[in-house]
Amino acid sequence: MITKTENQDKATPDHSDRGHAEDAPSGLKYKAKCAGFMGREGTSEAAEKGTRIHEALEVRDSSALHDEEETEIYEQIVKMEDEFLSGFPAGRVDKFEIQLDIELDYGLSTFGTCDRFTYWPAANSGLLGDYKTGVSVIDPPAVNWQTKCYVIGAFQKEPEMESCGFVFYVPFHDGSEVGDTMYHTFYRTELPTLIKEVSDAIREARRVRAHWTFDENGKALSQPPLSDLGPSVDCRFCAREEHCPAMGALICEVAKVASPKAASKLQFDPTSQDPTEIEKRYLVAKIVIAWAEREKRAAVDMAKDGVEFPSLKLASMGSPRYVSDKAYFTQIAAKFGVDITDIIEEVSIPLTKISKLIEGGKEKQEEFLDRCDEAGIIGTSAERFTLKAK
Repeated sequence: MITKTENQDKATPDHSDRGHAEDAPSGLKYKAKCAGFMGREGTSEAAEKGTRIHEALEVRDSSALHDEEETEIYEQIVKMEDEFLSGFPAGRVDKFEIQLDIELDYGLSTFGTCDRFTYWPAANSGLLGDYKTGVSVIDPPAVNWQTKCYVIGAFQKEPEMESCGFVFYVPFHDGSEVGDTMYHTFYRTELPTLIKEVSDAIREARRVRAHWTFDENGKALSQPPLSDLGPSVDCRFCAREEHCPAMGALICEVAKVASPKAASKLQFDPTSQDPTEIEKRYLVAKIVIAWAEREKRAAVDMAKDGVEFPSLKLASMGSPRYVSDKAYFTQIAAKFGVDITDIIEEVSIPLTKISKLIEGGKEKQEEFLDRCDEAGIIGTSAERFTLKAK
């Protein structure tokens, strides 16, 4: 059974004063892949759900969770953790939501909050535990960047500790009763190597990140060199995605696959602001957009046929409702006290399409439009533009 500590006496943990490191352990895997990566700010429904579950696990009280799914994830992790720890000896000290300060080379440092740190003073050994409440691909602890950071912090926090295990508790999200545990043991002799790996990754990230500069409107004034960037599937998490020159290079590669013959004539410089280069990028973008729509439709069709993807699932966006008999609809609405004027105000009338219903040719149609314009009942939306071949 779990050992209670002082922070488990709180019904609702308060983490409002918790800071966030510039190079937090949770995001270091992305920066190790691409030194120009910058995480997006803000929160999401999934993140808030994860926070609620983590807070419930900290105090072992699920009463504040919002729904059955959150409760199920909570209960799976509790069961997994209790079963895993049952194989360890007694005489442990448990700390929850513990901040680990991580001192690195080159005068660098960072910090992060680990879900649980268990320490056996008599054996000079420890165990770090991390709860994974979302659906994502998790790197094994032996090579996981977040793990490396936390292990460094734990060894530095407990100078007498000779070994430190790390375990991810990963609940299944398909109704299974038991999820998966991912475990690895680290030893103090590995500490210099771990410190060097993390130090080098953070130093490189800070060097490359310094190349990003923006004006007051958010327009990029300078960017990292293309050679310092490493585009990947993780670009969707990066706050600099829409400004990144590496995305242009990646798009060019996609275009070669989507339309090899056309793309071969449209090689471009993804960093240039020359009109000729921008025109090439625009044409390549059209090829890629068409390809992307095809791929999205194909993936949805496969999911509807029962195919399971590693990190994607089919989700309904609802079924839009429309009026098939507009005349009869207005009659029914009128019986319920809805005036036809109110209905008209709620819809966008396709003026050009309606004008073509007027008999008498183009001259009569223009007369109709002029009469509406003179009456002051026609507004003009912002002009829209596209590009077409000459």
